Amino acid sequence: MLIEMGPRVVWLYLLSLTCSAQQDPMQLLIQIRHKVADSISHLPRYLCTETVDRKSLDPELSARGRKAGSCAEILAAAERPNAKMLLFSSDRLRLDVAIATDGEMYSWVGGGQFEDQSLGDLVKQGATSTGAFGSYLQAIFVAEAANFGFKGEGDWNGRHVLNYTFRVPVERSGYQVGNRAISRLIGYSGSFATDAATLDLLRLELHTDAMPAELEMCAAETTLDYTQVRMSNLDFLLPAEANMRIVNTDISESRNRTVFTGCHQFLGESIPPSCFNLESILRSSQLWSIRILSPTV
Repeated sequence: MLIEMGPRVVWLYLLSLTCSAQQDPMQLLIQIRHKVADSISHLPRYLCTETVDRKSLDPELSARGRKAGSCAEILAAAERPNAKMLLFSSDRLRLDVAIATDGEMYSWVGGGQFEDQSLGDLVKQGATSTGAFGSYLQAIFVAEAANFGFKGEGDWNGRHVLNYTFRVPVERSGYQVGNRAISRLIGYSGSFATDAATLDLLRLELHTDAMPAELEMCAAETTLDYTQVRMSNLDFLLPAEANMRIVNTDISESRNRTVFTGCHQFLGESIPPSCFNLESILRSSQLWSIRILSPTV
């Protein structure tokens, strides 16, 4: 039976790939966007645990004190194969995050107390980011803010994928970058990969446009890997891992690796429903943020 069915299975698989390849990629994009939107719209309220490994890197001693130059020069130097950075500091954050249609709320893992404050205010210092649980997807795939292009087919982790590009100009952006004193909306662009057979989103990459000088950052980039998580007997699109890199104008860098685990639905008894209507965390479907905070004195 296996010998007889094997060629048929291979033939059917190749036929599905051929049919997929023959379809207009921009028509497939409509299906991809609808699939993401459907997952977001039906997500129940749920909880996840975030483990964030953060690193602050400084240039090697020979580069310290050297004039940094323009952001174009800094970014070019950072990508050179011989670029060397020294670990300045590192830490690990363990956070519980509650997600509903209104936004994301955070507490220290096991604390069970979700406060009316931003993630940056909770963590106090260092680089933080929000938006992985839906704001990115809402802004790029659901809102009419992005312009799209087809990049071609390829392979990712052994899977046949369709690759697309996107761009969101600053006037339609909800990407907020800042520090303790100021924040600015930034335009951004990037790419994403979807499974060619199922059209499931697998990876999303974002890169900021040029930053205003007062932010003292040259660039921020984020890569998110997605997976299907079963809740309420349905599969939902959720982040599995996120990697963020920020390059500063003094040549230093911040790098965060976040792993999301233990995502499960809650029925409301753990968190008062009114918590999801706090004014300070509304608008998260249009706005998310990256913040770098210096220690308070």
